Amino acid sequence: MDTHTPETEASEPFIGSAAVAALIGKTPRWVVINQQRLALPRYRLGAHWRYRRPEVLAWLDAQAVR
Repeated sequence: MDTHTPETEASEPFIGSAAVAALIGKTPRWVVINQQRLALPRYRLGAHWRYRRPEVLAWLDAQAVR
């Protein structure tokens, strides 16, 4: 059961590239280098890129070859 709604998604804490890398099985460096090319949903907070886990999971699901 998915408990994510727009309200809960907006309140989700941001995660870093290391957490995204762990989700997709790549290195944090790979995530940062390829985020624009892959249209990975991200936010620039100061000097760092941050991600919301539900958005990354939705992006990952959309990448599936069916």
